[in-house]
Amino acid sequence: MITEAHGIPLAVSLTGGQRNDVTQLMPLVQAIPPVRGRRGRPRQRPDRVYADRGYDHDKYRKQVRVKGITPVIARRGTGHGSGLGTYRWVVEQSIALPHWFRPPEPPRLCTQTAITIAPDADARYRQDLPYGSPAWHARYAALRNTIEGLNGYAKDTARQALAQPARRRVRGIAAQSIFTALLLMAASIRKIRAWRGLSARDKARITRRARRRRTSLRDYLPDG
Repeated sequence: MITEAHGIPLAVSLTGGQRNDVTQLMPLVQAIPPVRGRRGRPRQRPDRVYADRGYDHDKYRKQVRVKGITPVIARRGTGHGSGLGTYRWVVEQSIALPHWFRPPEPPRLCTQTAITIAPDADARYRQDLPYGSPAWHARYAALRNTIEGLNGYAKDTARQALAQPARRRVRGIAAQSIFTALLLMAASIRKIRAWRGLSARDKARITRRARRRRTSLRDYLPDG
């Protein structure tokens, strides 16, 4: 946000939290509309621009001077007490004003991150086939194992490492989502290539492999 001397906003720019403030200096200066006041043509360029140490870049100082504006920007590593704070608080006050007009708090249902379902609600068993029954295993076990196997395949730390977001050197939800989609696509291609590389005999052996015996907690219950 850039304001005039009394805190009236002249231009606003909204960016992601990871962007450096100084990147918006020139767009804000160029976005200042014509301001009427004294006699003559409305002014669109101020005499001076005040900014804190976050804007301490000689490159942008030169760009401001090219516009015929004097930059008054604090330098990093210098002591406080330059007097820029008397100008900065005007902008900070203008930024804080919109917070007074926030909408009412949304319902808790829209903000909570998790819900708890009591065991007596039988949420786990609310399906056509009882969970863990032979019919349930015959219907869902193969599909569930396929999905879990593919998840582990994509989480391989030597390959896509899908479970380690710190290894994806991008910022922002959009960039992370695109990167994750590309990793899943790469894992799928790797899976397809591995399947195509098998011989017909290997494929037939995999198709006819015996199902492993599944253990359950019921196998360890005492008799009676």
